[in-house]
Amino acid sequence: MRTKNKKLHILTIAELDWRNGHEYAIQAMSYLRVAQIDFEYHIVGQGEFLEAVAFACYEFGLKEHVRLILDHSNQSVAAEFVWADVFVLASVASGVKHSLCEAIEQKIPVIVTDLPNLLIELHEDCRKVVVPRRNSQLLAEAIIQQAKYV
Repeated sequence: MRTKNKKLHILTIAELDWRNGHEYAIQAMSYLRVAQIDFEYHIVGQGEFLEAVAFACYEFGLKEHVRLILDHSNQSVAAEFVWADVFVLASVASGVKHSLCEAIEQKIPVIVTDLPNLLIELHEDCRKVVVPRRNSQLLAEAIIQQAKYV
């Protein structure tokens, strides 16, 4: 169980693209900040949505809590999985997410949206929470609940 003074480590590995719902995840992080959850959120990925993601972090006042990591080498990604307490995919449109499979394999609790292609990847024995797409408040609540168990 996570100690009260340990920072919660939240991870997303996904292309910086509108389909991956990064803005909803970032808004969820703002709710965590309001709830006084001590956390750090790493987003690993590259893509044309980089400026929008960076601006969302700025807009929600999260520059001290969110790190954008553009290095997605195997070594860097492996280190992120070791670091993570919770893996989040806030996707709003379909696409294969290899990082979700890796998080499940690493036995990291996962929080995903209700996209059918993501649900197919979830095994019965993995720790998971499924939330509706585009709902930052429920995403934040799911993260807070998972934080109690890590």
